[in-house]
Amino acid sequence: MAQHRGLKYGWRSLLFIVAVALIGSTLLKSFVFQAFYVPSGSMKNTFQISDRFVASRLGHEINHGDIVVFYDSAGWMAESEDAMALRKSAWTRFLKMSGVVPSHNNEVMVKRAIGLPGDNVVCCNSFMQIKVNGVPIDEPYLPPGMVPSEVKFDVTVPEGSLFLMGDNRSHSADSRRFLEHPSGGFVREADVIGRAVATIWPPSRMMVHHRPAEVFMEAESH
Repeated sequence: MAQHRGLKYGWRSLLFIVAVALIGSTLLKSFVFQAFYVPSGSMKNTFQISDRFVASRLGHEINHGDIVVFYDSAGWMAESEDAMALRKSAWTRFLKMSGVVPSHNNEVMVKRAIGLPGDNVVCCNSFMQIKVNGVPIDEPYLPPGMVPSEVKFDVTVPEGSLFLMGDNRSHSADSRRFLEHPSGGFVREADVIGRAVATIWPPSRMMVHHRPAEVFMEAESH
């Protein structure tokens, strides 16, 4: 009988621990960090397809060069086979239940902040550099040999909005592609989930993502 009670209390303890873990995971996801996976190559070489990264939800203030995770409320993103296959896997379903992967990952995008409210962003000067507030920028996060943009544009970012671009510029559906879209190619600051701060999987690609502040230093002074 004592052994039976021990097993009973053992199961209760295990259920309590699992419940606390799930509640803790939910609170952590809601207020501090949230993990995401990468279904496309639009942010190479910063992210590779199927990388997992963590975004910080502590405050939504975005700076130039931040890697921004946001809800695709404008409907930019088409379904990709990579994303669909990943979402259907048993492992991904488990991660969604535990809060490690968001349940609506197909409605989430990740790009880099190039233009903030009030910025004038232009492509390009005679050296094929993007200009922010009249200042040409060198972008070390682009893949080697990548042209900053083959699409010409001259935009001023409205208040409450962002101009975002993928690092893999030739293969990124970002603000440039949607200039004629009702959104004007801008992402609302209200749709920002957080800033990508670290790649956590696979182990060979674990790294912290720092904002390249030096790239935009002169542009921010104008």
